[in-house]
Formats: sequence, C-alpha cells, structure tokens
Amino acid sequence: MKFMINMEKELSGILNEIINDYSEQKFIDKVDISNQPDKEAIIDILTKLQQIIFPGFFNVHTYKTYTVKSTVSMLIEDVMYNLRKQISVTLKYSPEYSEADEATVKAAAEQMAIAF
Repeated sequence: MKFMINMEKELSGILNEIINDYSEQKFIDKVDISNQPDKEAIIDILTKLQQIIFPGFFNVHTYKTYTVKSTVSMLIEDVMYNLRKQISVTLKYSPEYSEADEATVKAAAEQMAIAF
C-alpha cells in the first residue's frame, strides 16, 4: 500500500513538472500542424538507431549487404540524412533561426545531427 501512495505522489510530481514546462511557452511547444516533424520519419530514425546500437537484437531487413560495416554505414547515413531534415523542420520555431535563410538552417541542423 505504501508503494502505491509513493507511486501516486511521484506520478503527480511528474505531471506537474510537465504541465509547468508547457506553461513556459517555449518554441518547441507551439502547435503548427502543417509544419511539424514527420512522425513516421522519427519512428524510422529511432528504429535504425536501435539497429545501430544493438546489432545483435534488431535485424536489418531493409538492406542486403555482405558485411556489418556496410550495413552500419548505410544505417548511419540514412539516420543522419533524415535526422537533419527533421531538425530543420523544428528549427524554424526557434527564435534564433526563425528569420534565418534555408542554408543557415540546414547547416545548423547538420551540426546538431552530428552532435547527436
């Protein structure tokens, strides 16, 4: 019973932190349905990251290669390309990049993808 009370208290604290964070009105919290990251692309990126990080647990059926190096190379290139695209979509909501030209946003997104 004590566990349930502690769990409820912890969950309530988590909920309050999230709601308070939303009230700060950060650029990431804005809702613009036409210019949001692509959910399917994000899922694909995460799936490929799993395949890179845990190669023995997640099989790669998309690519037919002869070596692990070739497979991982293709996965990394694909993740980087798509991650940069998704970061570019979100950067336009950042005050720092809201007025930036496409080349500047693309360069910043590329650096963020590499840092990730």
